[in-house]
Amino acid sequence: MITEVLCEETHIEIGYNPDAKTLHVNWKGSQTIDSMKKGCDKILEFMKARECNKVYTESSVTEPAYA
Repeated sequence: MITEVLCEETHIEIGYNPDAKTLHVNWKGSQTIDSMKKGCDKILEFMKARECNKVYTESSVTEPAYA
């Protein structure tokens, strides 16, 4: 269960569950290599800041840059 939204942008939304120390990442829309790199940098930043040990990602509604 997400209890805190850490980031909500055009291409990515990152939520946090403090009880499970887990990030929940939702990739949204059309992705570019640059948007994916920036998103991954944000994920890493929040993992370090919140001392997370798990990340769940949802990318079923995206158009990947490598397609």
